[in-house]
Amino acid sequence: MLDSIDSGKPINEMRYFDIPFSVDVLRYYAGWTTKITGETIPISYPASHGGRFHAYTLKEPVGVVAAIVPWNLPLLMAIKKLAPVLATGCTVVLKPAEQTPISIALLAQLTAEAGIPAGVVNYVTGFGETPARPSSSTPAWTR
Repeated sequence: MLDSIDSGKPINEMRYFDIPFSVDVLRYYAGWTTKITGETIPISYPASHGGRFHAYTLKEPVGVVAAIVPWNLPLLMAIKKLAPVLATGCTVVLKPAEQTPISIALLAQLTAEAGIPAGVVNYVTGFGETPARPSSSTPAWTR
């Protein structure tokens, strides 16, 4: 209900939409954690050296994900950004809107209490684009 305090959102809207939908999103991506795998793809034509081609896919984490959360649906939008990041083995830096940081701060705290290792879910605050600037200019983050 912190979004109600932060943004003035009606409590019933949080209770009957944002929270249940956030739970559904978490369950959906939790289900994908056992389905995201690499696979070997059979190739039907021979290689020029007489052997066969071998093709495979490899699913790897992309690294650190910068997730800027909007003010209008802070909890739900943070969950929609956080769930796929965690399901794919990446780390995340959550930057909430300066108008609505409280629920995202609690979400970051709850992830630690849930046993997610330190450094996997990170939380930065600040006004405007200043906190996001280092992440958007780092070469590894510009993919």
